Amino acid sequence: MRVLTDPQGPFERCSQTHHEALPMWASATPPEEMFRYDAACEFEDVVRQRREIEQEAAAARVAGAVDQADQGEGVMA
Repeated sequence: MRVLTDPQGPFERCSQTHHEALPMWASATPPEEMFRYDAACEFEDVVRQRREIEQEAAAARVAGAVDQADQGEGVMA
């Protein structure tokens, strides 16, 4: 707040009844590789991936139980 209300701060040309914007800073377009799109960073993708991993683990547990049952392990005859 101290910076915003400083007499030489970003609103130095403004008053309660007048606003005069400072000139825009010059900028250049950043290189493409600086901001590459990464789908893994999207929340929905992370949730979907976690759900797929959990489903694969559950399917593997079921498959393991079926294999044990087929071999007669843990099943009372």
